[in-house]
Amino acid sequence: MLAAPMQDLPSSHRLTAARRKNLGAFYTPPELTDFAVAWAITGASAKVLDPGCGDAAFLCSAAARMRELGADPRAIAAQLGGVDLNTDAIETAASELAKGGIPRPTLIHGDFFHVSANAREGKRVAGADALVGNPPYVRYQLFRDESREAGLRAALRAGVLLPQLSSSWAPYIVHASTFLKPGGRVALVLPGELLHVGYAAAVRDFLLREYRDLTIITFEEKVFPGALEEVVLILGVKAPGMGDGKLRVCRLTSLRDLEEGPDAVLAAGRITTPPPGERWLTALLEEEAVSGSLDALERAGFKTLGDMGRVDIGAVTGANEFFVMSRKEAMESGLPASVLMPVISKAAHVQGARFTEAEWKERLAAGEPMFMLVAGEADARGSVARYIKKGEEMGLPARYKCRTRKPWYAVPYVRTPDLFLTYMSHVAPRLVVNDARATNTNTVHGVFLADPSLAAPLAAAFLCSATLLSAEIQGRSYGGGVLKMEPREALRLRVPDLSPRLVKLLTAALPEVDALVRAQRIDEASAAVDRIVLGDVMSEREVSSIRASLTSLRTRRMVRGRGVVKASTPSSSSAERPTNAVVTARGPRRA
Repeated sequence: MLAAPMQDLPSSHRLTAARRKNLGAFYTPPELTDFAVAWAITGASAKVLDPGCGDAAFLCSAAARMRELGADPRAIAAQLGGVDLNTDAIETAASELAKGGIPRPTLIHGDFFHVSANAREGKRVAGADALVGNPPYVRYQLFRDESREAGLRAALRAGVLLPQLSSSWAPYIVHASTFLKPGGRVALVLPGELLHVGYAAAVRDFLLREYRDLTIITFEEKVFPGALEEVVLILGVKAPGMGDGKLRVCRLTSLRDLEEGPDAVLAAGRITTPPPGERWLTALLEEEAVSGSLDALERAGFKTLGDMGRVDIGAVTGANEFFVMSRKEAMESGLPASVLMPVISKAAHVQGARFTEAEWKERLAAGEPMFMLVAGEADARGSVARYIKKGEEMGLPARYKCRTRKPWYAVPYVRTPDLFLTYMSHVAPRLVVNDARATNTNTVHGVFLADPSLAAPLAAAFLCSATLLSAEIQGRSYGGGVLKMEPREALRLRVPDLSPRLVKLLTAALPEVDALVRAQRIDEASAAVDRIVLGDVMSEREVSSIRASLTSLRTRRMVRGRGVVKASTPSSSSAERPTNAVVTARGPRRA
């Protein structure tokens, strides 16, 4: 039997792709449903709830489990409860259960956030001994309006304050926990975001506080081939306010490993104690390796990138096809150099560890979009006014980002960073020295240093294994194996303290490092930097531990994304794709 991740809906084959995305509906393999209910249901009389039941894949598996435990088939229907927002799903669930000899279970059609365990509040289901299923996974962009507000209110009633940017699964797991009796068991499939996103910190702390024997099961291979997101299986025993703060981690290769059964899988797990508020990615590493690496970084005097400066997103034009242009487009429009700035509008433009003026000119000559329009009201005359008129004819003043500006064509926050930071990376993020003095759109971040003279040595130092490990821990793993780094996360990255000696050595090494990165030999570049940065402050064992931890997290991320890890591939980015971009322009302003 097939089910569906995040909202097991085999009936979802009747839904459009857009509708499926709005509902968070995907397919869940039966190996996962059977394993989850085998662990969660320990007695024939257990009451079971699936808060996103879809076509009842988990509930059908639960019924089979109850029969194994000796339950009276006539009593099972009264022990099963499910909720789903989709009418087709509820109808299919009832039909599937009836085929299995389970007529008239408690199936509620509606928004789970409006269902209560309190008899005095609207729709309700009784307290459960087992909470199983695959809650809807709807990103915050689609999880909105009344449904989002209801979810956030439900989580708050349970004592968990979640930010507005939370995806649907976060309040779901919190609200669902309120239906579980003390001593009851939870077995839910959740997005891998649980391990690392910032907004889930309150959920992670809630789980550690409310559950004992808390376990996460991860998979190196994709569980859902049709979905980009990683998933984990979370298990726990309800112990309100009495959780021991411990987390068992079971790292499996694939769903086939679940065939060993819950006892064997959990026995092979490793128990760790995550610090409150911290991400759980480090829990995937050997505890000795983590503590050893952190101790070594402290002794080596590593600081954060935020100690050295600030990280900002680039300029958000709202219409790259108008503001970013090639030399030919600029010349055809007769735009003067006074309103044109060199720009980086694609991460692919910065291939190495530095971006030079010569490279900018080379790309410009090749017809690439390397100019950005930077005009204010005082510039709106002659050819500039005619070009602005063209934008008005395109309807640009009505676009969201444009209509909030006065005048609409004056792009704010156009600055010249000391370095660029690639923030959507495959192998590793990179700092790139901005020798071309270009500005940037929001396809790459800009880094502004308190001491700009440290840009070159910092770009080299950034490829240190310890810094790249920090990036794997602080960043977010997205579909396709991509590592995303938001500015606030980048500020927490651990970087070497640049002593005069290191500044001299790293500056001298930058040409070699730059060449290795351009040749897609990231690992060799990292090893060269490690010899300079770590060689005198860490033992060989400590350096090896850091490299092993980096390899472990990177491999896990990339294997899930593509099935194969390609070593030493240059970072690349994807973000808004400009239609145009750059001529010969005035030097950019420094912030």
